[in-house]
Amino acid sequence: MTETNSASGLVAAALVLAIGGPVLAQDRVLAVTSWGGAYMASQREVYFKPFTAKTGIVVREAEYDGELPKIKAMVESGRVSWDIVDTTMSLAVRGCDQGLWEKLDYSRIGDRAGFVPGGALDCAVGSVIWSTVVAFDERRFPASGPQPQSIADFFDVVRFPGARALGKRPRVNLEMALMADGVPPGDVYRTLSVPEGVERAFRKLSTIKPFIKAWWDSGNRPTKLLADGEVVMTTVLNGRIAYAIGHEKRPFKIMWHGQVWDMDLWAIPKGARRLDLAYEFLRFASDPTVMAKQSQHVAYGPAHVEAIALVDPRVLPLLPNAPENFAHGLQTDARFWAARQDELAIQFANWLAR
Repeated sequence: MTETNSASGLVAAALVLAIGGPVLAQDRVLAVTSWGGAYMASQREVYFKPFTAKTGIVVREAEYDGELPKIKAMVESGRVSWDIVDTTMSLAVRGCDQGLWEKLDYSRIGDRAGFVPGGALDCAVGSVIWSTVVAFDERRFPASGPQPQSIADFFDVVRFPGARALGKRPRVNLEMALMADGVPPGDVYRTLSVPEGVERAFRKLSTIKPFIKAWWDSGNRPTKLLADGEVVMTTVLNGRIAYAIGHEKRPFKIMWHGQVWDMDLWAIPKGARRLDLAYEFLRFASDPTVMAKQSQHVAYGPAHVEAIALVDPRVLPLLPNAPENFAHGLQTDARFWAARQDELAIQFANWLAR
Protein backbone atom coordinates (compact mmCIF):
# COMPACT_ATOMS: atom_id res chain seq x y z
CA MET A 1 0.00 0.00 0.00
CA THR A 2 1.35 3.47 -0.89
CA GLU A 3 1.67 6.28 1.65
CA THR A 4 -1.04 8.23 -0.17
CA ASN A 5 -3.48 5.35 -0.04
CA SER A 6 -2.63 4.73 3.60
CA ALA A 7 -3.28 8.35 4.51
CA SER A 8 -6.55 8.34 2.58
CA GLY A 9 -7.62 5.25 4.47
CA LEU A 10 -6.93 6.91 7.81
CA VAL A 11 -8.92 9.98 6.81
CA ALA A 12 -11.84 7.81 5.66
CA ALA A 13 -11.80 5.88 8.93
CA ALA A 14 -11.75 9.12 10.92
CA LEU A 15 -14.75 10.42 8.99
CA VAL A 16 -16.69 7.23 9.68
CA LEU A 17 -15.92 7.51 13.38
CA ALA A 18 -16.91 11.17 13.39
CA ILE A 19 -20.41 10.43 12.12
CA GLY A 20 -20.84 7.47 14.41
CA GLY A 21 -20.83 4.82 11.66
CA PRO A 22 -19.26 1.36 11.90
CA VAL A 23 -15.64 0.68 11.08
CA LEU A 24 -14.80 -2.76 9.69
CA ALA A 25 -13.51 -4.70 12.69
CA GLN A 26 -10.61 -7.09 12.32
CA ASP A 27 -12.69 -9.91 13.75
CA ARG A 28 -15.14 -9.57 10.83
CA VAL A 29 -12.42 -10.41 8.32
CA LEU A 30 -11.82 -14.06 7.45
CA ALA A 31 -8.48 -15.15 5.98
CA VAL A 32 -9.04 -17.87 3.35
CA THR A 33 -6.08 -19.49 1.64
CA SER A 34 -6.27 -21.38 -1.65
CA TRP A 35 -4.34 -22.18 -4.84
CA GLY A 36 -4.80 -19.04 -6.91
CA GLY A 37 -5.48 -18.94 -10.65
CA ALA A 38 -8.77 -19.81 -12.30
CA TYR A 39 -9.65 -22.13 -9.44
CA MET A 40 -9.49 -19.40 -6.82
CA ALA A 41 -11.28 -17.04 -9.19
CA SER A 42 -14.18 -19.51 -9.24
CA GLN A 43 -14.16 -19.63 -5.44
CA ARG A 44 -14.25 -15.84 -5.33
CA GLU A 45 -17.42 -15.71 -7.43
CA VAL A 46 -19.20 -18.70 -5.89
CA TYR A 47 -18.13 -18.52 -2.24
CA PHE A 48 -16.24 -15.41 -1.17
CA LYS A 49 -18.35 -12.60 -2.65
CA PRO A 50 -21.75 -14.18 -1.86
CA PHE A 51 -20.59 -15.06 1.66
CA THR A 52 -19.61 -11.44 2.29
CA ALA A 53 -22.90 -10.21 0.83
CA LYS A 54 -24.87 -12.54 3.09
CA THR A 55 -22.93 -12.15 6.34
CA GLY A 56 -20.94 -8.93 6.10
CA ILE A 57 -17.79 -10.95 6.81
CA VAL A 58 -15.04 -9.87 4.43
CA VAL A 59 -12.85 -12.60 2.93
CA ARG A 60 -9.15 -11.77 2.80
CA GLU A 61 -7.55 -14.02 0.19
CA ALA A 62 -4.11 -15.62 0.34
CA GLU A 63 -2.38 -18.09 -1.98
CA TYR A 64 -0.11 -21.02 -1.21
CA ASP A 65 1.40 -24.08 -2.88
CA GLY A 66 0.38 -26.66 -0.32
CA GLU A 67 3.19 -25.87 2.12
CA LEU A 68 2.22 -27.93 5.14
CA PRO A 69 5.46 -26.95 6.96
CA LYS A 70 4.33 -23.31 6.79
CA ILE A 71 1.06 -24.21 8.49
CA LYS A 72 2.92 -26.33 11.03
CA ALA A 73 5.13 -23.35 11.89
CA MET A 74 2.05 -21.17 12.42
CA VAL A 75 0.38 -23.73 14.67
CA GLU A 76 3.48 -24.43 16.74
CA SER A 77 4.25 -20.72 17.20
CA GLY A 78 0.67 -19.91 18.15
CA ARG A 79 0.56 -17.23 15.44
CA VAL A 80 -2.02 -18.62 13.02
CA SER A 81 -2.86 -16.01 10.39
CA TRP A 82 -5.03 -18.24 8.16
CA ASP A 83 -8.57 -19.18 9.16
CA ILE A 84 -9.59 -21.49 6.30
CA VAL A 85 -7.34 -23.45 3.94
CA ASP A 86 -8.29 -25.25 0.73
CA THR A 87 -6.37 -28.51 0.95
CA THR A 88 -5.95 -31.68 -1.06
CA MET A 89 -7.01 -34.98 0.45
CA SER A 90 -3.37 -35.91 1.02
CA LEU A 91 -2.64 -32.67 2.88
CA ALA A 92 -5.87 -33.00 4.84
CA VAL A 93 -4.96 -36.49 6.06
CA ARG A 94 -1.33 -35.63 6.84
CA GLY A 95 -2.26 -32.40 8.58
CA CYS A 96 -4.88 -34.14 10.71
CA ASP A 97 -2.40 -36.86 11.70
CA GLN A 98 0.07 -34.15 12.73
CA GLY A 99 -2.52 -32.19 14.72
CA LEU A 100 -2.41 -29.18 12.39
CA TRP A 101 -6.14 -28.94 11.70
CA GLU A 102 -9.06 -28.36 14.02
CA LYS A 103 -11.34 -31.37 14.60
CA LEU A 104 -14.60 -30.32 12.98
CA ASP A 105 -17.97 -30.07 14.67
CA TYR A 106 -20.37 -31.06 11.89
CA SER A 107 -23.36 -29.77 13.84
CA ARG A 108 -22.02 -26.36 12.85
CA ILE A 109 -21.53 -27.29 9.19
CA GLY A 110 -24.23 -29.63 7.94
CA ASP A 111 -25.20 -33.27 7.52
CA ARG A 112 -21.99 -35.27 7.47
CA ALA A 113 -23.74 -38.14 5.65
CA GLY A 114 -24.55 -35.89 2.69
CA PHE A 115 -21.03 -35.86 1.28
CA VAL A 116 -19.49 -38.33 -1.17
CA PRO A 117 -17.39 -41.14 0.37
CA GLY A 118 -14.38 -39.61 2.10
CA GLY A 119 -15.82 -36.11 1.78
CA ALA A 120 -16.45 -35.51 5.47
CA LEU A 121 -13.23 -36.16 7.38
CA ASP A 122 -12.66 -35.45 11.06
CA CYS A 123 -10.48 -32.46 10.14
CA ALA A 124 -11.67 -31.36 6.69
CA VAL A 125 -14.90 -31.11 4.73
CA GLY A 126 -15.13 -31.75 1.00
CA SER A 127 -15.44 -29.01 -1.57
CA VAL A 128 -14.74 -30.28 -5.11
CA ILE A 129 -13.87 -33.50 -6.89
CA TRP A 130 -11.29 -33.53 -9.67
CA SER A 131 -9.56 -36.34 -11.48
CA THR A 132 -6.81 -37.53 -13.75
CA VAL A 133 -8.27 -38.92 -16.95
CA VAL A 134 -7.13 -40.12 -20.35
CA ALA A 135 -7.90 -37.81 -23.26
CA PHE A 136 -7.32 -38.26 -26.97
CA ASP A 137 -7.38 -36.26 -30.18
CA GLU A 138 -10.54 -37.17 -32.09
CA ARG A 139 -8.84 -36.30 -35.39
CA ARG A 140 -6.58 -39.30 -34.85
CA PHE A 141 -9.44 -41.62 -33.89
CA PRO A 142 -12.51 -40.38 -35.80
CA ALA A 143 -15.97 -41.52 -34.79
CA SER A 144 -16.27 -43.41 -38.08
CA GLY A 145 -13.79 -45.95 -36.73
CA PRO A 146 -12.95 -47.44 -33.33
CA GLN A 147 -12.31 -44.94 -30.57
CA PRO A 148 -10.62 -45.63 -27.21
CA GLN A 149 -13.27 -46.52 -24.64
CA SER A 150 -11.46 -47.97 -21.62
CA ILE A 151 -8.22 -47.61 -19.76
CA ALA A 152 -7.11 -50.88 -21.40
CA ASP A 153 -7.31 -49.09 -24.76
CA PHE A 154 -4.71 -46.57 -23.62
CA PHE A 155 -2.30 -49.50 -23.29
CA ASP A 156 -3.36 -51.09 -26.59
CA VAL A 157 -0.89 -49.71 -29.11
CA VAL A 158 -1.96 -52.20 -31.80
CA ARG A 159 -5.62 -51.15 -32.10
CA PHE A 160 -4.83 -47.54 -31.19
CA PRO A 161 -1.34 -46.71 -32.46
CA GLY A 162 0.50 -43.52 -31.74
CA ALA A 163 2.60 -41.74 -29.15
CA ARG A 164 1.35 -41.29 -25.59
CA ALA A 165 2.18 -39.07 -22.63
CA LEU A 166 2.06 -39.82 -18.90
CA GLY A 167 2.65 -37.85 -15.73
CA LYS A 168 6.19 -38.21 -14.41
CA ARG A 169 5.24 -39.88 -11.15
CA PRO A 170 4.11 -43.27 -9.89
CA ARG A 171 0.82 -42.02 -8.49
CA VAL A 172 -2.07 -42.58 -10.90
CA ASN A 173 0.20 -44.41 -13.37
CA LEU A 174 0.38 -47.51 -11.18
CA GLU A 175 -3.36 -47.48 -10.51
CA MET A 176 -4.22 -47.09 -14.19
CA ALA A 177 -1.78 -49.82 -15.17
CA LEU A 178 -3.44 -52.30 -12.84
CA MET A 179 -6.94 -51.39 -13.99
CA ALA A 180 -5.78 -51.79 -17.60
CA ASP A 181 -4.43 -55.22 -16.61
CA GLY A 182 -7.84 -56.30 -15.40
CA VAL A 183 -7.74 -55.45 -11.69
CA PRO A 184 -11.15 -54.12 -10.54
CA PRO A 185 -10.96 -50.60 -9.07
CA GLY A 186 -11.94 -51.90 -5.64
CA ASP A 187 -8.91 -54.22 -5.58
CA VAL A 188 -6.25 -51.82 -6.88
CA TYR A 189 -4.79 -50.67 -3.57
CA ARG A 190 -4.97 -54.14 -2.07
CA THR A 191 -2.95 -55.34 -5.07
CA LEU A 192 -0.45 -52.49 -4.71
CA SER A 193 0.02 -53.28 -1.02
CA VAL A 194 2.18 -56.32 -1.85
CA PRO A 195 5.43 -56.43 -3.85
CA GLU A 196 3.94 -58.73 -6.48
CA GLY A 197 1.21 -56.19 -7.17
CA VAL A 198 3.68 -53.36 -7.62
CA GLU A 199 5.72 -55.54 -9.98
CA ARG A 200 2.57 -56.29 -11.95
CA ALA A 201 1.85 -52.58 -12.35
CA PHE A 202 5.36 -51.85 -13.57
CA ARG A 203 5.23 -54.79 -16.01
CA LYS A 204 2.06 -53.33 -17.51
CA LEU A 205 3.63 -49.88 -17.74
CA SER A 206 6.62 -51.43 -19.49
CA THR A 207 4.36 -52.57 -22.35
CA ILE A 208 3.81 -48.96 -23.41
CA LYS A 209 7.04 -47.41 -22.20
CA PRO A 210 8.54 -47.30 -25.75
CA PHE A 211 5.48 -45.34 -26.89
CA ILE A 212 5.64 -42.67 -24.18
CA LYS A 213 6.96 -39.63 -25.98
CA ALA A 214 6.65 -37.24 -23.06
CA TRP A 215 6.56 -37.46 -19.26
CA TRP A 216 4.72 -34.35 -18.17
CA ASP A 217 5.23 -32.63 -14.84
CA SER A 218 3.07 -29.51 -15.24
CA GLY A 219 -0.69 -29.41 -15.58
CA ASN A 220 -0.82 -27.44 -18.83
CA ARG A 221 1.61 -29.61 -20.81
CA PRO A 222 -0.68 -32.54 -21.73
CA THR A 223 -3.18 -30.36 -23.60
CA LYS A 224 -0.30 -28.69 -25.46
CA LEU A 225 1.11 -32.07 -26.43
CA LEU A 226 -2.27 -33.04 -27.88
CA ALA A 227 -2.77 -29.67 -29.59
CA ASP A 228 0.67 -29.81 -31.20
CA GLY A 229 0.09 -33.35 -32.44
CA GLU A 230 3.03 -34.74 -30.51
CA VAL A 231 0.87 -37.43 -28.91
CA VAL A 232 -2.49 -39.01 -29.71
CA MET A 233 -3.41 -39.80 -26.10
CA THR A 234 -2.34 -38.58 -22.70
CA THR A 235 -3.28 -38.58 -19.07
CA VAL A 236 -4.38 -35.11 -17.98
CA LEU A 237 -6.20 -33.29 -15.21
CA ASN A 238 -9.88 -33.21 -16.11
CA GLY A 239 -10.21 -29.47 -15.50
CA ARG A 240 -7.42 -28.70 -17.97
CA ILE A 241 -8.82 -30.84 -20.77
CA ALA A 242 -12.37 -29.60 -20.14
CA TYR A 243 -11.13 -26.02 -20.56
CA ALA A 244 -9.38 -26.94 -23.81
CA ILE A 245 -12.58 -28.53 -25.12
CA GLY A 246 -15.05 -25.91 -23.92
CA HIS A 247 -13.11 -22.66 -24.19
CA GLU A 248 -10.45 -23.35 -26.80
CA LYS A 249 -12.72 -25.57 -28.92
CA ARG A 250 -10.09 -28.28 -29.23
CA PRO A 251 -11.15 -31.57 -30.88
CA PHE A 252 -10.32 -33.60 -27.80
CA LYS A 253 -12.36 -36.25 -26.04
CA ILE A 254 -12.25 -37.38 -22.43
CA MET A 255 -12.22 -41.08 -21.63
CA TRP A 256 -13.69 -41.44 -18.15
CA HIS A 257 -13.18 -45.18 -17.79
CA GLY A 258 -10.22 -45.67 -15.46
CA GLN A 259 -10.17 -42.11 -14.13
CA VAL A 260 -8.45 -41.69 -10.76
CA TRP A 261 -10.31 -39.08 -8.78
CA ASP A 262 -9.33 -36.95 -5.83
CA MET A 263 -10.83 -34.19 -3.76
CA ASP A 264 -10.13 -30.75 -2.37
CA LEU A 265 -11.47 -29.93 1.08
CA TRP A 266 -11.75 -27.01 3.49
CA ALA A 267 -9.76 -27.20 6.74
CA ILE A 268 -9.30 -24.88 9.71
CA PRO A 269 -5.72 -24.55 11.02
CA LYS A 270 -5.39 -25.47 14.68
CA GLY A 271 -5.61 -22.33 16.78
CA ALA A 272 -7.27 -20.18 14.11
CA ARG A 273 -8.28 -16.92 15.80
CA ARG A 274 -11.66 -16.52 14.12
CA LEU A 275 -13.08 -19.98 14.66
CA ASP A 276 -16.72 -18.90 14.78
CA LEU A 277 -16.41 -17.04 11.48
CA ALA A 278 -14.64 -20.04 9.98
CA TYR A 279 -17.59 -22.25 10.87
CA GLU A 280 -19.97 -19.71 9.34
CA PHE A 281 -18.00 -19.98 6.13
CA LEU A 282 -17.95 -23.79 6.18
CA ARG A 283 -21.71 -23.92 6.67
CA PHE A 284 -22.21 -21.55 3.74
CA ALA A 285 -19.67 -23.33 1.50
CA SER A 286 -21.21 -26.73 2.27
CA ASP A 287 -24.69 -25.75 1.15
CA PRO A 288 -25.48 -27.91 -1.93
CA THR A 289 -27.20 -25.00 -3.69
CA VAL A 290 -23.99 -22.98 -3.38
CA MET A 291 -21.60 -25.82 -4.20
CA ALA A 292 -23.40 -26.67 -7.44
CA LYS A 293 -22.55 -23.24 -8.89
CA GLN A 294 -18.78 -23.70 -8.94
CA SER A 295 -19.02 -26.17 -11.83
CA GLN A 296 -20.13 -23.26 -14.01
CA HIS A 297 -16.62 -21.83 -13.66
CA VAL A 298 -14.34 -24.89 -13.45
CA ALA A 299 -15.04 -28.50 -14.42
CA TYR A 300 -14.86 -29.90 -10.91
CA GLY A 301 -17.77 -31.69 -9.31
CA PRO A 302 -19.29 -30.70 -5.95
CA ALA A 303 -18.40 -33.03 -3.10
CA HIS A 304 -21.95 -33.08 -1.76
CA VAL A 305 -24.29 -35.73 -3.15
CA GLU A 306 -27.33 -33.43 -3.29
CA ALA A 307 -25.39 -30.79 -5.23
CA ILE A 308 -24.82 -33.09 -8.20
CA ALA A 309 -28.51 -32.96 -9.14
CA LEU A 310 -28.37 -29.15 -9.08
CA VAL A 311 -25.50 -28.79 -11.55
CA ASP A 312 -26.31 -27.31 -14.94
CA PRO A 313 -27.00 -30.35 -17.21
CA ARG A 314 -24.87 -28.76 -19.93
CA VAL A 315 -21.87 -28.86 -17.59
CA LEU A 316 -22.52 -32.19 -15.90
CA PRO A 317 -20.94 -34.45 -18.59
CA LEU A 318 -17.55 -32.77 -17.99
CA LEU A 319 -17.51 -33.51 -14.25
CA PRO A 320 -15.70 -36.50 -12.71
CA ASN A 321 -18.62 -37.38 -10.47
CA ALA A 322 -21.38 -37.20 -13.04
CA PRO A 323 -23.09 -40.56 -12.44
CA GLU A 324 -22.07 -42.05 -15.80
CA ASN A 325 -18.46 -40.88 -15.36
CA PHE A 326 -18.14 -42.03 -11.75
CA ALA A 327 -19.14 -45.61 -12.47
CA HIS A 328 -15.72 -46.82 -13.66
CA GLY A 329 -13.39 -44.60 -11.66
CA LEU A 330 -11.10 -45.09 -8.69
CA GLN A 331 -10.80 -42.85 -5.66
CA THR A 332 -7.15 -42.21 -4.83
CA ASP A 333 -6.11 -43.58 -1.45
CA ALA A 334 -4.41 -40.72 0.38
CA ARG A 335 -3.29 -42.91 3.28
CA PHE A 336 -1.71 -45.44 0.93
CA TRP A 337 0.32 -42.73 -0.77
CA ALA A 338 1.24 -41.03 2.49
CA ALA A 339 2.82 -44.31 3.59
CA ARG A 340 4.34 -45.43 0.26
CA GLN A 341 5.09 -42.28 -1.73
CA ASP A 342 8.84 -42.13 -1.10
CA GLU A 343 9.40 -45.84 -1.66
CA LEU A 344 7.41 -46.00 -4.88
CA ALA A 345 8.92 -42.77 -6.19
CA ILE A 346 12.35 -44.40 -5.98
CA GLN A 347 11.10 -47.53 -7.74
CA PHE A 348 9.50 -45.40 -10.44
CA ALA A 349 12.67 -43.37 -10.99
CA ASN A 350 14.71 -46.56 -11.29
CA TRP A 351 12.20 -48.06 -13.72
CA LEU A 352 12.19 -44.88 -15.78
CA ALA A 353 15.99 -44.88 -15.97
CA ARG A 354 16.18 -48.43 -17.32
